[in-house]
Amino acid sequence: MTLTAPRPDEATRQPTGQTVGLALSPSSGRSVSEKAYVPIELTSVKRVVLGLVLVIAALLQRILLPGLPHGPADLMTVLVACFAIFAGPVTGCVAGFSVGLFADALSDHALGQLAAVLCIIGYLCGLLADRRSLWVAWPLMAGACVATPLLFAFSGALVGDHRVSSSLLLTRCLAGAGYALAIAPFAYYCTWLLLCPRRPRMRARGTPARATP
Repeated sequence: MTLTAPRPDEATRQPTGQTVGLALSPSSGRSVSEKAYVPIELTSVKRVVLGLVLVIAALLQRILLPGLPHGPADLMTVLVACFAIFAGPVTGCVAGFSVGLFADALSDHALGQLAAVLCIIGYLCGLLADRRSLWVAWPLMAGACVATPLLFAFSGALVGDHRVSSSLLLTRCLAGAGYALAIAPFAYYCTWLLLCPRRPRMRARGTPARATP
């Protein structure tokens, strides 16, 4: 009987069907192999705090931010996208619909128009909750601030509201993207400190999540 040692490439070969994810830790900035972030489970207190933050953002965007050059910064979209990235698509969908409906009540357009738009934006951004990273969130928030006025103008055309001209729409998209790139890092780290003051929970793919000490 002959005994043969396993070949080096067989010993280090990973089982098929398993993927390795990379996640960027906000605290260290280093990638962690074989680990991926999971959406944060919100407590009742955190839900109330996030709701108050969104209400304040809607009031600021309505009262103060229109005075900025080239149009207001889309603070509501930035926060909805950020909350969705940290807490998942369901939270993003609910947060977008709620703050959008509140903003609709303060405006003169059709009730529910902005709520539907931010609901879609929050859900789509929440699909990347397992890739939580500033380098993902940064361009994603800018893209969301471009998509919001485009979807809003499209939904307005469906209900017969043609008040948004092409030149104004282009200005709002460019201003929204520019202001979002400036606001995104602050919104990201403030959300991270608010929802997970220690550090985000991570888990290896295929294994149950464990809380960090």
